[in-house]
Amino acid sequence: MKRIIARLEIKSNNVVKGIRMEGLRRIGNPETLVEKYFMDGVDEIILSDIVASLYNRNHLYDLVSKICKKINIPIAVGGGIRSFHDALKLLKSGADKITINTHAVTNKNLIKECAEKFGSQCVIIEIHAKKKNNNNWEVFIENGRQPTKNRCI
Repeated sequence: MKRIIARLEIKSNNVVKGIRMEGLRRIGNPETLVEKYFMDGVDEIILSDIVASLYNRNHLYDLVSKICKKINIPIAVGGGIRSFHDALKLLKSGADKITINTHAVTNKNLIKECAEKFGSQCVIIEIHAKKKNNNNWEVFIENGRQPTKNRCI
């Protein structure tokens, strides 16, 4: 069975679309687009604040709370999750799952702690990678802006 999962990248309360992890253009309002995807029959939605780690912030709590009152499909949320308490606050706002990118690389204990307390089905590790050559890929953090020199296959 196929599942359709929509991913919305959010910057400054706008959904944006990147071009090869560079250059952004504004697409629209997150609430409006989530409702449209829901009405179109998607199975799940991922909301990702693409500059949360860069600016050391989390600001999707209110948005998640509003969205979860209007739709009834799973919502995964990420961006700026630096601690168990950040994850807990998003889940209490209505998110069903959390996604971790930067701090999955810089704080591996965060993955373990969240998985143990929320269940592994609730924690998504979001890997951003760029192909370096042949079959060599490099892991990036900060939503694809910062190389780590870590290889992935």
